[in-house]
Amino acid sequence: MIIMKFGGTSVRNAAAIKNVRQIIHERLGQRPLVVLSAVAGVTDLLEASLPAAASGNWSQVESILEQLRQKHDSIMRELHSSNPVYDFIHAELEKLRVLLSATESIRVSGRNISQAVLSVGELLSTRILADVLQQEGIETEYVDARKLMIARWDRTRFVPDTKQLSGNCEKQLHPLLNDGRLIVTQGYIASTPEGAPATLGRNGSDYSAALFGAALRTDEIQIWTDTSGILSADPSILPQAQPLAEMSFAEASELAYFGAKVLHPSAIQPAVSQGIPVRVLNSGDPGQPGTLILREKTVTDSSIVKSIAYKENITLLTVRSGELFLSPEILARFFNHLTEHDKKVFAVHKSATMLSLTVENADDLPHIIEELNHGSEVSIEKGKAIVSVVGEKLCEDPHLPGQIIGLLESAGVKPDILSHAASQISLLFIIEEKDIEAVVKLLHRELVEKVDA
Repeated sequence: MIIMKFGGTSVRNAAAIKNVRQIIHERLGQRPLVVLSAVAGVTDLLEASLPAAASGNWSQVESILEQLRQKHDSIMRELHSSNPVYDFIHAELEKLRVLLSATESIRVSGRNISQAVLSVGELLSTRILADVLQQEGIETEYVDARKLMIARWDRTRFVPDTKQLSGNCEKQLHPLLNDGRLIVTQGYIASTPEGAPATLGRNGSDYSAALFGAALRTDEIQIWTDTSGILSADPSILPQAQPLAEMSFAEASELAYFGAKVLHPSAIQPAVSQGIPVRVLNSGDPGQPGTLILREKTVTDSSIVKSIAYKENITLLTVRSGELFLSPEILARFFNHLTEHDKKVFAVHKSATMLSLTVENADDLPHIIEELNHGSEVSIEKGKAIVSVVGEKLCEDPHLPGQIIGLLESAGVKPDILSHAASQISLLFIIEEKDIEAVVKLLHRELVEKVDA
């Protein structure tokens, strides 16, 4: 059995959905469970509808609702969807209108309303795909993921109950799978133990797919996207970036965490826990082998550097205080405060009297810094980026950090922080955002292309 997760670009229009149907049809012998994202662009529209309604801008809400209706009606017309599907889609859009009207009336978007609004896209796309597969004569079961995926609020996010998911899958999915049914369900969405709507974070469909895979102990989790696997660099900067045949879970996790856009950062962990291989494939070119992600590091690949990732929109915080030298409580206070404000720290460097760390840019940073500034001097530098050089064998080359520093100096780039431990599989450094393209191209040419030539 396999999990097949298709992202929004894979179901962006009727032609793409027909292509997904063909991909699934060719793999029916592997007993797939299909996990789907919303149609490309739909979640963006849903996100935009909430502040529009809360601010009383009903004309913008109406415009968004019309865009959603036209987008899905166009797809259904071309796919010759059945009347029950039309009825379902229009009923869900009417429910959405009611939710947004309530938001407009009270001028605030509560958690339950916002989660319900953001869940709509996946409900629509999966119902359309299930109908397409049924028209093909495939025994297909549309399953609402909210009845399976239960998540509890934990300070800043919803956390899935994996034990309950396993039990729900055993009771509700295994009988269908054993009966030869193809299951189509949603990524990203869930419900609370009380039945309220919940979501697993933006791009959380990858996470859902991995959670379903772990719960069902599948043979493989397939992530179908718009690139032929995980690449050696961002193709928007380097069109010649090459797909990687294999990666370890550790390498893929590092790339996802530090900016690679193919995988959601949380997606790997459930697969790691069960040792389930993850394969990243291109729905636009399904004949390509993609990238296979395995628990153990690959032994056939001699490359030191596998890939180069970057994360934009980073702020460098520098804290100067004599108290840092003797007081670990000061450090704990800083990190606890950032955690309370849901600020993820990506890189840290500490000296006797100075602490440097990086977080994503946010409008509330000045307020946070003001709270941190008691007894310390805190400075903010925006417009930064993190670049991460990733490979299981980085620890085998003690000269690599010096080589990278030399390459950066030759390009006139001075990193703010450079972090690498002997046992780590990534080397990261902080640069100005404006230098991203030049640095990625330089490092890829010297550390990937020349080595592979």
